[in-house]
Amino acid sequence: GREGDGALVLKDGVVTPSALLDALAEISSEVSAPGRLRVSVALDSCHSAAFITELLDLCYHEHSDRLVPWMLFASCMEDEFALEESSLGHGMFTYAYSVQRSSLLSFGATAIQPDNTFGPSLAIAAGELGCSHLTLGAQNPVTYFNGGVYLEVCGRRVDIFDGGDYVGLEEMRTRLKHHRDEIAEAISRARPDVHSRGRATDAENRTYIRETIEMLSGDQPEKPESTA
Repeated sequence: GREGDGALVLKDGVVTPSALLDALAEISSEVSAPGRLRVSVALDSCHSAAFITELLDLCYHEHSDRLVPWMLFASCMEDEFALEESSLGHGMFTYAYSVQRSSLLSFGATAIQPDNTFGPSLAIAAGELGCSHLTLGAQNPVTYFNGGVYLEVCGRRVDIFDGGDYVGLEEMRTRLKHHRDEIAEAISRARPDVHSRGRATDAENRTYIRETIEMLSGDQPEKPESTA
C-alpha cells in the first residue's frame, strides 16, 4: 500500500478507495436490488487502515444511497507495515487470522503452516490482538464487521458514532491511534528484552534496509597476521 492513503500500488497503476467505490457504485444497481451493494474488502498490505477508513468515510458521505460498508479488514494501521515472516511462510496478518483455538478454554490451537496445511500453534496468536502480540505492537490490524457502528483495533472497540452522528474521518483515525498506542506500549513494556526501532516512514525503512545490506555485504576487515 502507498504511504499516506494506503492506495494499492499495482503493476499497471494505483487503486484508491474513491476509484474503487466509484466503480462499485456504477454496477450496484445491476447486481443488488434496490441498488445498495454490500462492500467487503480485506487487505494484507502496508498502511492498509488508511485505505479502509477512507473507504468507510466515502461510503457514509458520498455513496450512502448505493453502497453499504460490510466486512472490512486491514492488516495494519495507516502508519504501519504489513510484516512477513519467512519461517511462517506467510504474512503475520494471514497467520494470526488463521489461528483456530483447539477448544474454548485451550491454550493450544492450529494455524496455517508454510506448506498451507494446518499445524500446531497457540491461541494467544489468534486474530487482531494476536498479530499485535506476535509483532510486539509493530503491526496492529483494524476490522469492521457487518455494517456496525465501530471499528476494532488491538481487541478494543473504537466507536465511530457519537449520539448517532458519524464522527468523521480524522476523528476516526485519531481514536484508532489512541487505542493502538495504549495497547502497543503495554505489549512493548512486557518485552524489555526485545529492541524496537519504533514507527518509521517508507523512506526511513528503505534507508535502514540499504544500510543493513551494505553492512552485511561489505568486505570484512582482514585479521592481522600472527607474528608468533
